[in-house]
Amino acid sequence: MVTTQTKFHIIEDLRKEFGLPFRVTECIASNILREICQALKAGEAVKITGFGTFKCLHKKERVGRNPKTGDTAIISARRVVTFKPSTSLRNAVKKQCTSP
Repeated sequence: MVTTQTKFHIIEDLRKEFGLPFRVTECIASNILREICQALKAGEAVKITGFGTFKCLHKKERVGRNPKTGDTAIISARRVVTFKPSTSLRNAVKKQCTSP
């Protein structure tokens, strides 16, 4: 079964875990996400111990190909966000996926 973890789900989980009002947990979650976004916009890496690292990378302009038509096109230079999971997260996911 595939589930999507939304901002609302994070807020609800925090609310249930700590018994805080919805508005308080909404403020906490929003502030955390805003700080992560601001750091990435500034080109800084964001490392969350036990979870992973978000980095902003600069991709150079390159030649790409449309898979349907085979036509070539120039893909412009851009910045992208990448995520590298921590070793503990990778191991936890690997363990969960291989458990019967």
